[in-house]
Amino acid sequence: TREHIAFNRIAKDAGYDLDAIDRRVAARLQEINDRAPILNLAATMALEHFTAMIANELLSNPKHLAGGGEVSEMWRWHSVEEIEHKGVAYDTWLHATRDWSRWKRWKVKSLMMLMVTKTFVGHRFDDTLNLLAQDGLTGAKWKARVLWYLLGRPGMLRAQFGVNDAS
Repeated sequence: TREHIAFNRIAKDAGYDLDAIDRRVAARLQEINDRAPILNLAATMALEHFTAMIANELLSNPKHLAGGGEVSEMWRWHSVEEIEHKGVAYDTWLHATRDWSRWKRWKVKSLMMLMVTKTFVGHRFDDTLNLLAQDGLTGAKWKARVLWYLLGRPGMLRAQFGVNDAS
Protein backbone atom coordinates (compact mmCIF):
# COMPACT_ATOMS: atom_id res chain seq x y z
CA THR A 1 0.00 0.00 0.00
CA ARG A 2 2.81 2.39 0.90
CA GLU A 3 4.41 1.98 -2.53
CA HIS A 4 1.11 2.44 -4.34
CA ILE A 5 0.53 5.65 -2.39
CA ALA A 6 4.07 6.84 -3.19
CA PHE A 7 3.64 6.09 -6.89
CA ASN A 8 0.28 7.86 -6.99
CA ARG A 9 1.82 10.85 -5.21
CA ILE A 10 4.56 11.02 -7.86
CA ALA A 11 1.92 10.92 -10.61
CA LYS A 12 -0.20 13.59 -8.91
CA ASP A 13 2.85 15.79 -8.31
CA ALA A 14 3.58 15.48 -12.03
CA GLY A 15 0.10 16.91 -12.70
CA TYR A 16 -1.96 13.80 -13.37
CA ASP A 17 -5.53 13.58 -12.12
CA LEU A 18 -6.06 10.06 -10.76
CA ASP A 19 -9.53 10.70 -9.31
CA ALA A 20 -11.43 8.75 -12.00
CA ILE A 21 -9.11 5.77 -11.57
CA ASP A 22 -9.37 5.95 -7.77
CA ARG A 23 -13.19 6.12 -7.94
CA ARG A 24 -13.37 3.05 -10.19
CA VAL A 25 -11.07 1.09 -7.89
CA ALA A 26 -13.13 2.11 -4.83
CA ALA A 27 -16.36 1.12 -6.59
CA ARG A 28 -14.87 -2.24 -7.60
CA LEU A 29 -13.78 -2.93 -4.03
CA GLN A 30 -17.27 -2.03 -2.79
CA GLU A 31 -18.83 -4.49 -5.29
CA ILE A 32 -16.90 -7.42 -3.87
CA ASN A 33 -17.79 -6.79 -0.22
CA ASP A 34 -20.81 -9.10 -0.38
CA ARG A 35 -19.04 -11.88 -2.24
CA ALA A 36 -18.09 -15.14 -0.52
CA PRO A 37 -14.62 -14.85 1.06
CA ILE A 38 -13.36 -17.86 -0.91
CA LEU A 39 -14.21 -16.07 -4.17
CA ASN A 40 -12.34 -12.99 -2.99
CA LEU A 41 -9.38 -15.21 -2.18
CA ALA A 42 -9.61 -16.78 -5.65
CA ALA A 43 -9.69 -13.28 -7.18
CA THR A 44 -6.71 -12.22 -5.08
CA MET A 45 -4.78 -15.32 -6.09
CA ALA A 46 -5.55 -14.74 -9.78
CA LEU A 47 -4.70 -11.05 -9.60
CA GLU A 48 -1.43 -11.74 -7.79
CA HIS A 49 -0.58 -14.39 -10.39
CA PHE A 50 -1.29 -11.98 -13.23
CA THR A 51 0.69 -9.14 -11.65
CA ALA A 52 3.57 -11.54 -10.95
CA MET A 53 3.63 -12.45 -14.65
CA ILE A 54 3.85 -8.75 -15.51
CA ALA A 55 6.54 -8.29 -12.86
CA ASN A 56 8.55 -11.13 -14.35
CA GLU A 57 8.34 -9.50 -17.77
CA LEU A 58 9.43 -6.12 -16.36
CA LEU A 59 12.43 -7.72 -14.67
CA SER A 60 13.30 -9.96 -17.64
CA ASN A 61 13.09 -7.33 -20.36
CA PRO A 62 14.95 -4.12 -19.43
CA LYS A 63 13.43 -2.27 -22.40
CA HIS A 64 10.21 -1.75 -20.45
CA LEU A 65 11.84 0.36 -17.72
CA ALA A 66 14.73 1.93 -19.65
CA GLY A 67 15.28 5.59 -18.89
CA GLY A 68 12.72 5.80 -16.09
CA GLY A 69 15.13 6.80 -13.33
CA GLU A 70 13.73 6.64 -9.81
CA VAL A 71 10.31 5.46 -11.01
CA SER A 72 11.97 2.52 -12.80
CA GLU A 73 13.77 1.57 -9.60
CA MET A 74 10.47 1.64 -7.74
CA TRP A 75 8.90 -0.59 -10.40
CA ARG A 76 11.79 -3.07 -10.12
CA TRP A 77 11.35 -3.26 -6.35
CA HIS A 78 7.58 -3.54 -6.72
CA SER A 79 8.02 -6.32 -9.28
CA VAL A 80 10.00 -8.42 -6.81
CA GLU A 81 7.29 -7.78 -4.21
CA GLU A 82 4.53 -8.87 -6.64
CA ILE A 83 6.32 -12.14 -7.33
CA GLU A 84 6.45 -12.79 -3.58
CA HIS A 85 2.73 -11.99 -3.22
CA LYS A 86 1.91 -14.63 -5.80
CA GLY A 87 3.39 -17.36 -3.63
CA VAL A 88 1.64 -16.17 -0.48
CA ALA A 89 -1.73 -15.92 -2.21
CA TYR A 90 -1.38 -19.35 -3.82
CA ASP A 91 -0.29 -21.02 -0.56
CA THR A 92 -3.28 -19.45 1.20
CA TRP A 93 -5.56 -20.69 -1.59
CA LEU A 94 -4.20 -24.23 -1.30
CA HIS A 95 -4.75 -24.21 2.45
CA ALA A 96 -8.26 -22.72 2.24
CA THR A 97 -9.33 -25.24 -0.42
CA ARG A 98 -7.49 -28.25 1.00
CA ASP A 99 -10.77 -30.20 1.22
CA TRP A 100 -11.72 -29.44 -2.40
CA SER A 101 -11.10 -31.83 -5.24
CA ARG A 102 -8.28 -30.99 -7.62
CA TRP A 103 -10.87 -30.52 -10.38
CA LYS A 104 -12.92 -28.00 -8.35
CA ARG A 105 -9.77 -26.03 -7.44
CA TRP A 106 -8.65 -25.94 -11.05
CA LYS A 107 -12.11 -24.96 -12.33
CA VAL A 108 -12.57 -22.07 -9.88
CA LYS A 109 -9.05 -20.69 -10.24
CA SER A 110 -9.14 -20.97 -14.06
CA LEU A 111 -12.48 -19.21 -14.37
CA MET A 112 -11.37 -16.54 -11.93
CA MET A 113 -8.13 -16.05 -13.85
CA LEU A 114 -10.11 -15.48 -17.05
CA MET A 115 -12.33 -12.91 -15.34
CA VAL A 116 -9.42 -11.16 -13.64
CA THR A 117 -7.41 -11.05 -16.86
CA LYS A 118 -10.28 -9.47 -18.81
CA THR A 119 -11.00 -6.92 -16.10
CA PHE A 120 -7.37 -6.13 -15.31
CA VAL A 121 -6.32 -5.66 -18.94
CA GLY A 122 -9.43 -3.64 -19.74
CA HIS A 123 -8.97 -1.33 -16.78
CA ARG A 124 -5.25 -0.83 -17.37
CA PHE A 125 -5.94 -0.04 -21.04
CA ASP A 126 -8.60 2.51 -20.07
CA ASP A 127 -6.35 3.99 -17.37
CA THR A 128 -3.49 4.33 -19.85
CA LEU A 129 -5.74 6.12 -22.35
CA ASN A 130 -6.99 8.38 -19.54
CA LEU A 131 -3.44 9.37 -18.57
CA LEU A 132 -2.40 9.86 -22.20
CA ALA A 133 -5.44 12.09 -22.74
CA GLN A 134 -4.25 14.25 -19.85
CA ASP A 135 -1.11 14.82 -21.92
CA GLY A 136 -3.26 15.71 -24.95
CA LEU A 137 -2.57 12.38 -26.66
CA THR A 138 -5.96 11.13 -27.85
CA GLY A 139 -7.56 9.38 -30.77
CA ALA A 140 -7.08 6.21 -32.76
CA LYS A 141 -3.34 6.79 -33.26
CA TRP A 142 -2.66 6.61 -29.51
CA LYS A 143 -4.96 3.65 -28.95
CA ALA A 144 -3.08 1.86 -31.71
CA ARG A 145 0.28 2.75 -30.14
CA VAL A 146 -0.80 1.35 -26.77
CA LEU A 147 -2.06 -1.82 -28.44
CA TRP A 148 1.21 -2.14 -30.35
CA TYR A 149 3.17 -1.79 -27.10
CA LEU A 150 1.04 -4.53 -25.54
CA LEU A 151 0.74 -6.90 -28.51
CA GLY A 152 3.46 -5.90 -30.97
CA ARG A 153 6.82 -4.64 -29.77
CA PRO A 154 7.93 -4.90 -27.08
CA GLY A 155 4.81 -7.01 -26.54
CA MET A 156 4.23 -6.64 -22.79
CA LEU A 157 0.85 -8.40 -22.89
CA ARG A 158 1.82 -10.83 -25.64
CA ALA A 159 4.65 -12.07 -23.41
CA GLN A 160 2.08 -12.87 -20.69
CA PHE A 161 0.51 -15.42 -23.00
CA GLY A 162 3.78 -17.17 -23.75
CA VAL A 163 4.30 -15.75 -27.22
CA ASN A 164 8.05 -15.24 -27.43
CA ASP A 165 10.18 -12.92 -29.50
CA ALA A 166 8.81 -9.80 -27.86
CA SER A 167 12.17 -8.06 -28.30
